[in-house]
Amino acid sequence: MKKFSYLIIYIILSTILLVACSSAMETSLVVAQTDVVATRIVSSPVPTTMRDIQTVPTSFATNTPQGQVESRYACSLDLTHASRQYTVVATVDYAAKSVSVAQRVVYRNDTGDSLMNLVFAIEANHYHAFNLGTVIYEGTELATQLNSNQLLVSLFEALPPGCTLTLDMQFGVQLAPIALENAYKGYLGYSERQMNLGHWLPTIAPRRGGEWLIHSPQQVGEQTILEQADWDVIVHVENARDSLSVAAPGSVTQIDDNGWRFELNGGRDFAMSISEDFRVHSATTTSGVIIDIFTFADATVQTDTGLLDGAVHALEEAQHAFEQFEVLFGPYPYERVVIVQGDFADGMEFSGLVYVGTRWFYGFTGGIRNYLTLITVHELSHQWWYAKV
Repeated sequence: MKKFSYLIIYIILSTILLVACSSAMETSLVVAQTDVVATRIVSSPVPTTMRDIQTVPTSFATNTPQGQVESRYACSLDLTHASRQYTVVATVDYAAKSVSVAQRVVYRNDTGDSLMNLVFAIEANHYHAFNLGTVIYEGTELATQLNSNQLLVSLFEALPPGCTLTLDMQFGVQLAPIALENAYKGYLGYSERQMNLGHWLPTIAPRRGGEWLIHSPQQVGEQTILEQADWDVIVHVENARDSLSVAAPGSVTQIDDNGWRFELNGGRDFAMSISEDFRVHSATTTSGVIIDIFTFADATVQTDTGLLDGAVHALEEAQHAFEQFEVLFGPYPYERVVIVQGDFADGMEFSGLVYVGTRWFYGFTGGIRNYLTLITVHELSHQWWYAKV
């Protein structure tokens, strides 16, 4: 009977809030429309809105005439790997809240067009957290145009359909403190005890109908459109206490005292959270998936009935929901999922990692009829209806 009750509760909760994370406060959003619009359902209580579809101007999307005999690119039709592969080496200065990044991008052109340029989505630049260094192809720097959340990279020679190129990028990320004006974007920022890195890495935009598809930034909700990719991320952390740990998705290998390697195949993005104060609890689902939850000491609250550990509760409810979702929606695509207590409003989803806001742990008083249960279950549902679909 209890299992059936959980099932009913989780179906109701995930149906109400399934599509995207937004404020739990009573607000309304009005977005101007243009001739081309797409309907986007925003979670209750924000009403359904219409959002403009933004494409990079057609002057950026010129194609090379067909009929080239030779190409400088590798042009096999090997489909065993994802069309996008990102290899990242990131050096984090925990004290300075900054990151120096070398990122290698391997891209296979599956668009059917010959491409004279690539367009990257760089959300971090819109929030003034991104500092572009260079984009290199075979030892030569390529011309770039960086505007808001879009980076246009011009190629020396058209990339034919089915061909692959490799780019090497150098850039920096400087986080800003999480404050009232950017509280809902706290997945890219820092608090006194936490560095959050979400949407911090460049990703190649999808291409549809001869255009690079990318939305302009919005104040509420998410506008990013992300293709699945294989991620290999090495993280080194400097200027931090020995207690520091990194919450990130995928298989994890500690390579030295302050270095970790994360491998995530088929992820639409790669996010992580870093802290010297995390506590970690773990559980394993019936299908063998590991659930790790990273929280702080204040996840345990004093109530009239005694101490309640919100981390333990969130983990238990996450496991119940996860197992029900696998029955309802199909197998989870990764071997591990990470839940992180985030020092910002509400929560947020990424491939293999979700945030649950600190305020929901503070408000936990026991039972399942509370926002801690609701937000935890909701964020986990995005591992299917976003990350997988």
